Amino acid sequence: MSHRTLGSACGLVYLSIVACAAACAQERGDYEQEERNAIGAQRKEQAAILDLAERACYERFATSSCLIDVARQRRAMLAKLQRQEAALDMADRQLRAQEQRKSLQTRQDDAAAREQALDPQAIESTQQEKLDRQAEKVREHAAQADTAPAPAPKSHADQGLTPEQRAANQAAFDRKQAEAARRLSERQRRAGQASDQSLLPAPAVSR
Repeated sequence: MSHRTLGSACGLVYLSIVACAAACAQERGDYEQEERNAIGAQRKEQAAILDLAERACYERFATSSCLIDVARQRRAMLAKLQRQEAALDMADRQLRAQEQRKSLQTRQDDAAAREQALDPQAIESTQQEKLDRQAEKVREHAAQADTAPAPAPKSHADQGLTPEQRAANQAAFDRKQAEAARRLSERQRRAGQASDQSLLPAPAVSR
């Protein structure tokens, strides 16, 4: 494949990705607008019902308590709808940030592809960089697995215990582990002291 052909193919892939992203964004925007319209319609409907209930309060003997109850219902309704709108706003911000990251990554990949089309040696360098990153991730995961604390072993008898009994067993196991670690540290300290004393010069023998 020639450099010109490879560059044209990369350009077509980039345009298809951009078109797909635009279509997804349009679909997401339509869904979000439908949700907001539904919230607005629900707010109007509930407000109309509460307005009727508020007017009915003036025909009752206990007008004050009736108005207080209607006001409480109105606050609860508004708070619920505001939470729904806040959730939509949060999802919209997250999706926009994700789209920006994808767009940036796409532009970077397209630029790298064009550079590789002009410089075939860059292909080998890029592949080596990917392999290095994968090897680094494997090493990080292995290091995390080595440093992670070992879970307490579960015996078959623990399956019939209550949560309080299992918690007591876990606490006893943790104490044993801590005691074993303390004893090991003490033995290592004593071994170090003995090694230091063996390195001291022998006392002079008087004649």
